[in-house]
Amino acid sequence: MPEHLLPGSVLIAGALLLPLLPGRLRPVALLLLPLLSFAQTWSLPDGARMDLEFLGYALVPLRADPLARLLAWCSTSRPGCPSCTRCT
Repeated sequence: MPEHLLPGSVLIAGALLLPLLPGRLRPVALLLLPLLSFAQTWSLPDGARMDLEFLGYALVPLRADPLARLLAWCSTSRPGCPSCTRCT
């Protein structure tokens, strides 16, 4: 079992549970899920890393350093947008 949970897993789990929520709670969940993912990103210690191998390729789904946190902030602050600067 990995020692750190992936911040994107919060968004994925929330997206799967979102249809089950009552109508009034959905907007609240849509605000809280990215915030929880962002908080989880910032709570990771520097140097946290998860390496996986799949079909002979090395995958790094988790890496905690200042640049990775900046990129994580961009992706969690605008989850549906492919680029941080396109919507500004």
